[in-house]
Amino acid sequence: MEYELVVASSAIYNRDTLDMADLYPDTHFLVAGGFLPSAADRVIITEPRLYMTRYISGALCASVTKSNKIGFMASYYGSLARSYNAFYLGAKSVNSDVEVYIANVNSWLDPITMQAATKRVIEDYDVDCLDSHHSDFTMNEVAATYEGVYHIGYSGETRFFVGSSCLTSCVYNWGTEYYNIINELLDDNLTAFNRHPGYFEDGVSLSSFSERMTPQMVELVESQEQRFRNGEKVYCGSEAAEFGTLQSDGCLSDSDIYKIFTPINGAIVPSDLNLTLDDVLISVYLESGSSYAIFMTVVVVLVYLSTVGIMIHSVKYRSYPTYKHSSPVFCGLILLGVLCLCTSILLDSGEPTNLKCSLRLWMLGIGFVLCFVPLLAKNYRIARLMDMTSMKIFKIKDSDVLLKYILPPLLVMILILSLWHYLDPLIVVYSSSVSLQMDEQYKYCYSEKGSLVFPIIAIAYLGLMLLPGVFISYNTKSIKRQELKESRGIALTIYNTTFVTIISVGLAFLIDYSPLKMYMIVNLSIWWVCICVLVTIFVPKMAYLKEFDSKSSNTTPGTRRRVRRGGQGSTTYSGSGSKNQMQASSVSGLSEISSDSTSSISSITSIMSQ
Repeated sequence: MEYELVVASSAIYNRDTLDMADLYPDTHFLVAGGFLPSAADRVIITEPRLYMTRYISGALCASVTKSNKIGFMASYYGSLARSYNAFYLGAKSVNSDVEVYIANVNSWLDPITMQAATKRVIEDYDVDCLDSHHSDFTMNEVAATYEGVYHIGYSGETRFFVGSSCLTSCVYNWGTEYYNIINELLDDNLTAFNRHPGYFEDGVSLSSFSERMTPQMVELVESQEQRFRNGEKVYCGSEAAEFGTLQSDGCLSDSDIYKIFTPINGAIVPSDLNLTLDDVLISVYLESGSSYAIFMTVVVVLVYLSTVGIMIHSVKYRSYPTYKHSSPVFCGLILLGVLCLCTSILLDSGEPTNLKCSLRLWMLGIGFVLCFVPLLAKNYRIARLMDMTSMKIFKIKDSDVLLKYILPPLLVMILILSLWHYLDPLIVVYSSSVSLQMDEQYKYCYSEKGSLVFPIIAIAYLGLMLLPGVFISYNTKSIKRQELKESRGIALTIYNTTFVTIISVGLAFLIDYSPLKMYMIVNLSIWWVCICVLVTIFVPKMAYLKEFDSKSSNTTPGTRRRVRRGGQGSTTYSGSGSKNQMQASSVSGLSEISSDSTSSISSITSIMSQ
């Protein structure tokens, strides 16, 4: 089916419409906007002379301004030059001293930038009356109303939406023009293909007036409208001559008028009013100087200092049973994991960057593995002792456990993080929210492709890694010997971690997102896990060591225990009496002789490492 008339609603379709006209010789095409330098068969270009109403709005603003500064908010400098230059000419026609500011937002449909630009031109340049040309939103009129200045609306009865400070609106009368074109086509009487109706043809008009229009203001507007209905033009005289050659009537031809794409001499075009969305959006995130970030920084620094202090303590007393039996190497790895987790908290405040997003993810993943896998390995060693049923002497070396039970999980986590980083990296993203102002947006870290695949894989892997620890801790809960009795602390740490993770993930999904809420939920959870590790694993060791030293100092010289270094990875405790008295070695040389697994620890007679 071939239509008799096809309407294209924007000047951007001019060139395409000309091409389509060659393909459909029996169809007429109507383009709403633009100008053709020469007539084209069956292609109708119509754009009412809205710049005539801009001339009147300029005169109106110039008559009501108290600061002698008025402004025009343009979507684009180039295509709207006819409108804001007419605004300037109208203003100067009634007030030669008025200053006219032109702002540009580089978009037809960007209410956020238009609103912000309007506030800026009012607050920074003391403009107290505005006109504007935009798309379907009225955010500049909303901003002008909020700032308490007069303004002229666009393309409809804007004042019904924003209030009486909108004095009137510039309106295209598209209905009248479409009616005329269709009837001319039906009557086979269409002769004009470049159509630009003005006041005389009822192509443009001003809407009804606000109650804040004084009789003098109404008289000014009506007199200007009558001039144009009588056939007078806008671009006439010496000021218009800069855009082309004046015709015999002293005015520009339509051909020159529709070539105007630059501001007229005399208009003020500040560089900071040539805006884009990036220029005006306010990024919302938890600043490093906020009270919440400072609080978390203080508590994390305390954990840092405590962790470093425990490190020093474990190195200093590494030959004592409480550290020897749990391996200083493993203790060091756990404490290093705590430091990594704490570092991830510090990286979460301040303005997000791609580097911080990526680095924080690595600190969390590596820190978790370093913190919990050695805990599980430590418990595994004790479980091996508890499970012995033969008299065979064996050794469990640190190097064996590191290679077999710690390095593989760490490598798997590194693989997951590497794939995540290269296939769907965490980057800085932005999002809006009903809880924000229109020119605000959240700035935070999120996967580039928005996928949850890698987060789910990482969380599932960490969860599966903790499951064996629960069973090992349960099986070793009956140990009585204090320096080896860590299963309860490890189990408590794992239970706390699991519980806190479930609660924090649940809250993250249930509450509305905000940087503060997410920051506190996630980082308080990480901080609590770090505290649990230090308190349940290392504080009992330090307390037992203090008690051990106290008891040692109170024994008689003949029975006092001596602590000396043995061979590599071993320490022997000895005293007077028979050779069958208990000796204990370090974790790297744990072995035992026992026929009853429930009393294996107490019946160790020789635990040595060569």
